[in-house]
Amino acid sequence: MSTAVLSAEVELRNASRRTAHKAAMQRAIESVLEQSPMDVDQIRRLTLRDLPEGEVKVALLRHRFAIGLSNCPNSRVLVDDIQS
Repeated sequence: MSTAVLSAEVELRNASRRTAHKAAMQRAIESVLEQSPMDVDQIRRLTLRDLPEGEVKVALLRHRFAIGLSNCPNSRVLVDDIQS
């Protein structure tokens, strides 16, 4: 396989991981909003420790790890678009 093809495959895989992370991030925020309404500023300040334990949080942590984000409990849930 050529280097260009391999590079394209890696970029496609990274784009897929970023998309999966965005979906997991959205589900995690929705899980918090189901418990209590929040304004935009409160959502921006959410940290991983604020998320309820369960499958949604585990999925988000897995996707964060896959794209190289920290899983420190003090890390913000909502992050800007990631360029890997």
